Amino acid sequence: MRVKTKVILISFSVLVKLAMLFAFAYQTNPNLLHDFKLYNEYAGDAPDYIEPVENLLTHGSYYFGENNYAGRMPGMTVLYLPLRLLFEKHIALNLLLIIQTILSGVSVFFLAKLVYKRTSNIRLFYSTLFIYLFCTYVSRHDAALMTESLAASSLIFSLYYFNKAISLDFDKKHLFFSGAFFSWCVFLRPYMLPVFGLFWLVLLYHHYKVSFKKVILLSFIFTSTFIVADIAWIIRNYKFEHKIVPLQSTLYKGYDFTGWYKSKGYFISSFGGDGLSWSPNSHAAWFSSDEYLKKYGFERPGIEIFPETLFYEDLTKDTLRKVQSYIIELSKDADLKHLDKKQRDFYESEVVRILDEFRNRYIENYPFQYYVVSPLKYLVEFTVLQSYTYYLPYTFNEASIFGKIFKIFTYSYNFLIVHVGFLSLIWLFYKRKIDSLNFIIYFTILFILIFFPILRRGSEYRMMVLAFPLFIYVINYFISTLRYKSINP
Repeated sequence: MRVKTKVILISFSVLVKLAMLFAFAYQTNPNLLHDFKLYNEYAGDAPDYIEPVENLLTHGSYYFGENNYAGRMPGMTVLYLPLRLLFEKHIALNLLLIIQTILSGVSVFFLAKLVYKRTSNIRLFYSTLFIYLFCTYVSRHDAALMTESLAASSLIFSLYYFNKAISLDFDKKHLFFSGAFFSWCVFLRPYMLPVFGLFWLVLLYHHYKVSFKKVILLSFIFTSTFIVADIAWIIRNYKFEHKIVPLQSTLYKGYDFTGWYKSKGYFISSFGGDGLSWSPNSHAAWFSSDEYLKKYGFERPGIEIFPETLFYEDLTKDTLRKVQSYIIELSKDADLKHLDKKQRDFYESEVVRILDEFRNRYIENYPFQYYVVSPLKYLVEFTVLQSYTYYLPYTFNEASIFGKIFKIFTYSYNFLIVHVGFLSLIWLFYKRKIDSLNFIIYFTILFILIFFPILRRGSEYRMMVLAFPLFIYVINYFISTLRYKSINP
């Protein structure tokens, strides 16, 4: 492919992505043309990434909230801090979204080029490019001050350079680039850390018979960026927590959640409930305060959303309502500080005691539902029943005829990518089309599908973002195998 063609395609991809960025930004900010504010610094988890940098510049310390702990890993800080040093906050946040959108556009070309390198099929190159370019499930996150967009881009860059390293007999330069981008991916989305093992297994497979020292050397080159960056992060965490924390203090955001909050989550997940408090009609929303529900614009669901199998003579709906009242008071106290220590300790201990009893009783009497049905329920919600248009700011009923058509098209588009991709993955496994790079991609998809709904017992939709480019790769690779002989490892 000529350089001129590459420049045109990359420029086209970036321009389309930027157009989508402005379109999504306009949805949340109708005054965009006047204030040029592309971002919402308070949406979702955005404060978790922005606040520590602001604290560093204002107070000279990189910390989260009111406490010093190992919160979100500083993957976004790599971009935001240099921008913030050069510009005021408003300009820096706008530039951050523009840069991550440009990287997203470039990653579209890299994913298409990866497919072309693997299949030698120019039609599949363009198929990959256009399918991924117009995948709004991913592009929506280009307009968010969160890490999904950058993580998806860095994952694609890492896979591209790893494939390049393989083709050049594990060239050290490209192996280093691949490891650097994947290290960034982990710092953006720490749950991806186990995927390092897939890369190491490939290095081991190719070199253990030749030289185990070479396996160690290549593994070190691939992991060196992460090692250096994580040592710095561990030192920072040790200063505040006086213990070694390589990733985050806790699995969920690094937040040091109180016992009652954890018990609420464990209780809801035991029967396969919806633990997202910002989701309408969710079980978590039932425990929320009126002020919180008003903020998100929906009403409290009824207690009927809880399964009858939870309740007994000594654990009734009134018992759960009592827990609800305690949790609402504790949630208010986080801001108002209206409870004295004795009240707060009593409420917390009662919430933990009662919800743990509900959960333990459910596990004891319905072990099959807990260990099998509930995780599978989350898996189905994560893949089949999820709203593939959750990011569109209108419901189907309130949309115009054109809005309804777009919503149907968007849902079908995203649904087909995931499900055709998964069926393609099954077929490729069945036909044993598994070489080194495919091994990494296939098992990364499976890891994402297993980790969130089954191990974490949740189905938050944005956690599917990193799987989308991988599904698109799998679909196109599957098509190539229908017409060409399989590619050797």
